[in-house]
Amino acid sequence: MHAERCFATITVSPRSDYGSGRASRIAALEHFLADVQSRADVMLMTCAEAARLHQSAAL
Repeated sequence: MHAERCFATITVSPRSDYGSGRASRIAALEHFLADVQSRADVMLMTCAEAARLHQSAAL
């Protein structure tokens, strides 16, 4: 996705029975987020922040 300069929405669920609240999934999410945050040309934002960015036509 990074090489293609894609937009991605990541949704997580705090449920521990099948959601991303399981320990193994939390570890995978932490690894993913650390990798994303290490890239200078990638932006992490909330849905509200993405909407404001889009509305300002700064994309």
